[in-house]
Amino acid sequence: MSALDRLKINEPFANFDDVLNFVERLTTEHFMPLRITDSKTIEKYNESLKCEESYLDSNLKFHHAKFVCSHFGEHRSRSNGKRSNQYMRACKCPFFFTVSYVRKSNDFRIKSVCSKHSNHAMSEATIDTFRRKE
Repeated sequence: MSALDRLKINEPFANFDDVLNFVERLTTEHFMPLRITDSKTIEKYNESLKCEESYLDSNLKFHHAKFVCSHFGEHRSRSNGKRSNQYMRACKCPFFFTVSYVRKSNDFRIKSVCSKHSNHAMSEATIDTFRRKE
């Protein structure tokens, strides 16, 4: 089963580590490096609640997280004319998916998806040129 087959709304994940494993599979199988742009940690979520009985387990890490393609968004140039023709990774790729914790089912689920990539190549050679955290 391809990792892309799981990229649909209401797809369940037992915990956030399963979500991260899924993201790793997307990166290796389909050459799409992803990053988190919008998220809320469990600590911040619990702080926003008024009743302590409603608090979530701190082991969950995130309440929700939005994963986007590394080419997502639009580059904002901060150049003043010197070296302005540099290659930038952001090229308006619309790919994203949002994962959120669901209290009723006690798991994480995909809440929204845009599975279309555009404006960039997706190949192993392209991925090898990206800088990685060590």
